[in-house]
Amino acid sequence: MGQPTRATSELALDVGKLMPWVRKRLLSWFARDGRSFPWREPGRTPYEVVVAEILLQRTTTAGVARVYSGFIEP
Repeated sequence: MGQPTRATSELALDVGKLMPWVRKRLLSWFARDGRSFPWREPGRTPYEVVVAEILLQRTTTAGVARVYSGFIEP
């Protein structure tokens, strides 16, 4: 037949072992290549982050970066 199937618990164990490695690689990449945007600044409220997420669904990060403060500032 096809490939043997693995129990769900076996898959969860494999992912659990892999997660620290993935986390380390992702944080290392972001420290080296991550870009800075206003919505990533410390102290942003959940509302401010959600506004950015919604805007990012409709346009590019460069476009959102230009107009973001206009949506957030009173």
